Amino acid sequence: MVLALAIFSPLLLHAVAMGYILVPVSLPKIDLYVAISVSAVIALIITFVFYKIALKNAEDFLIKAEI
Repeated sequence: MVLALAIFSPLLLHAVAMGYILVPVSLPKIDLYVAISVSAVIALIITFVFYKIALKNAEDFLIKAEI
């Protein structure tokens, strides 16, 4: 859930800046293509980190399985 919010936060900022979600604070305008690009980069980083964690856990599991 937290990671989903991290990935979609640029899109939420875009929605707030465009006035789709009303908040009492004005935010700088962010274009949709910038929000989607930032969201894609965040998703790529999260995917890469968890891939490395899964790879290390699988290696540890296979080492323990050989013993």
